[in-house]
Amino acid sequence: MAVIKIAKLQVRRGRENQTGVPQLDPGEFGWAEDSEHLYIGKRIVDGAVSDANTRILTENDLVNIFALIHGGEAVASTSTYKYRDGVNHITSVVSTVGIKLDSTVSLTDYGIMVSSTATDITDDFRKAIDNIFFNLTHPADARRELLIPAGNYYIHDTIKLPPYTSLRGEGPGITTLIMTSNTTTMFKTVDAYENTFESENMQSGIYRSREVSISDMTLQYDSTGTSSTYALLSLDNVLDAKITRVHFQNSFDAASTWTYGLTTYGHGIEIRGSGTTHGSSDVTLSYNTVITDCKFDGMNMGILATGTVMRPIIDRNIFSNLHQGVNFHTIDTQPGPMNGIISKNRFENIVQEGIFVGYNPGNIPSNHISKENNFVQVGNGMGLDDFITTSTGATAVIKFEASGNESDGDFFNRQSLANNTTDPTFYYNPLIVGRTSIRSGAAFTATLATQTNDPVAKICLNDVGQLVTIKYQLSDFALSRKGTLSLNLSSTGYSAVTDTYNFTQGLYVITDNVTTAAAGGLDPTQFAIDVSVFTMFNPAITPDIASGTWYMTGDNAFAGYAATIIGVVLLSGTTYVFNTDSADPIFDFSTPGETWKLLKSDSPTVEFNITPAYNNYVTLTCGNNSTLTNTLLEFQIDTLL
Repeated sequence: MAVIKIAKLQVRRGRENQTGVPQLDPGEFGWAEDSEHLYIGKRIVDGAVSDANTRILTENDLVNIFALIHGGEAVASTSTYKYRDGVNHITSVVSTVGIKLDSTVSLTDYGIMVSSTATDITDDFRKAIDNIFFNLTHPADARRELLIPAGNYYIHDTIKLPPYTSLRGEGPGITTLIMTSNTTTMFKTVDAYENTFESENMQSGIYRSREVSISDMTLQYDSTGTSSTYALLSLDNVLDAKITRVHFQNSFDAASTWTYGLTTYGHGIEIRGSGTTHGSSDVTLSYNTVITDCKFDGMNMGILATGTVMRPIIDRNIFSNLHQGVNFHTIDTQPGPMNGIISKNRFENIVQEGIFVGYNPGNIPSNHISKENNFVQVGNGMGLDDFITTSTGATAVIKFEASGNESDGDFFNRQSLANNTTDPTFYYNPLIVGRTSIRSGAAFTATLATQTNDPVAKICLNDVGQLVTIKYQLSDFALSRKGTLSLNLSSTGYSAVTDTYNFTQGLYVITDNVTTAAAGGLDPTQFAIDVSVFTMFNPAITPDIASGTWYMTGDNAFAGYAATIIGVVLLSGTTYVFNTDSADPIFDFSTPGETWKLLKSDSPTVEFNITPAYNNYVTLTCGNNSTLTNTLLEFQIDTLL
């Protein structure tokens, strides 16, 4: 742009609140003594967009900048905001920039600096929680979300989470909070008066602990390897808590396979209820907690729930490198958790049980459902591998000490390995122990070769007897058999097998395009054939050719009908005469132009048996005495313990 030589710097002075601001010449300054506002003049003829004076912000304006944003000064046009202003079909209304900015709140609003180098933010974090969520008079005003920006942050003491607390990071591994103390938990829920679980004085009703939400961050123990018996997050007597997309983990440079068994390696989430019965007042229950899309890695336990915890939902999480995955149990004579749904989770590299449910006083059913979970290398001790040769150090994949529980459609890699290995040293530890119902969603297949008795499945023994129900179907190109096996299996391997089934079976085509000759005489049901051409008809090759299990059918007039071969005599040379028996229509083998097929009825006997117990399992075998074809077996196993 061209530079105009300034001969004289002109500055007008006056009082804006008394006389206003006159139109200034281009480049002329005007200083308002009373309001301390500075203006400069401009003209359209010189290329400006308007002839109006332009106000210049000075250092005096900095102290009032937030007042300007809030609309405190009417002259600040930038203090208003309209969503997508200028788009005709958008009907948003004008607001202030201040209102727009106040609709979200971040830890940076409380003096916390974003940094990849961890700094301790405990005190400022507490101030933010106190200011935003501890609000007894207007609890609805507190129902907003506090953003924790990307970065690494240290926490050295417990941060209390009052009702309606909502914390959101920018993603696991992006926002990371690191607990440096091993004598307390990182977060714990409290009521609106800050009463804790330990105080035994948490409030009910509108002041109770409720609707706490944490999402999109990593909660981690100290990277220096600090061990702890405390959880990173304690959900105490809370209603409708929701934990989503949070990674709970120990330091990767501190944890190893050999530390998973240590109780001092902490756990991710603890859910606690203090009621004496499941019908206690709402304040003593923790219920409707939802934990979804989280990851638990390198700790003693992933999730620990104790006491009156009702209807927890644990869905689509990953549990890896732990001593136990999920542990539900009671304390002393207090009831344990009930009515939980543990579904669609992945459990891998777990030293002991993936899911453990403890005993309930008075044998009260706990009624938990494990549904469509995937268990790989779970319950095998410190070696982790699903292929083991001993029971030492191993546990069940799932253990139910209380009654009333169910496994529905769970996948056990241990079971898959057992049914596919031929190594006799494999030791089959139980998949599930305890009184429960097991419904398998998996279908297994096996091919039964002719004239063989094949092992098709291994069934592990339990500490109690079990009723094993196997639904199956057998099929080949002529056979369809569907049935149910009921196995009464004792804890020591003694068994009784009941097989209930129905079947349909067609005739097997042995050879076609057979041409016959008239046998002579008057009987049209006889036919003559040269066995040097059609060798299957030779009694020396097929001794049972006239046993009543062989049939003839036509390709034209007699298609779809069968005549039984019931006798054979030598006519001369290599020509034999065969007698047949047929219903309506009676076969006439002298029919011109007719060609024939030779059929066979196999009627195989398929039998199921149980072999004696070995290495803690029995083997289900299936014998196929067919002489003609292999048979496909498909089956599904359900169990009642």
